Amino acid sequence: MRRNNKKNKNLYNFIVYSSSMIIVSLFLICFLTIKNQCIKINSEITEMENSLIKNTNIIKDLQKEREYYLSETYISKFMGDIMLVAIPEPEIINITND
Repeated sequence: MRRNNKKNKNLYNFIVYSSSMIIVSLFLICFLTIKNQCIKINSEITEMENSLIKNTNIIKDLQKEREYYLSETYISKFMGDIMLVAIPEPEIINITND
């Protein structure tokens, strides 16, 4: 009877040990997976923030260029060589009273 009890106890210890190792391994795998996902998401957030800053600067530059190209100084400088201002010549008109 003692021998059978000892075998059962060894089997029980083996099952407990194996199950505890499997549970600890699963916990560590899950923990590392979640940690890696958090690191990946944080790097993506940083990348998107940098992209937002870069795009915002590009938009500001384009708005400055648009304002310059729509300004009177640019248009007059650009069109100064192409178009000449037509100045009406004064004419003398004689009005006679009858």
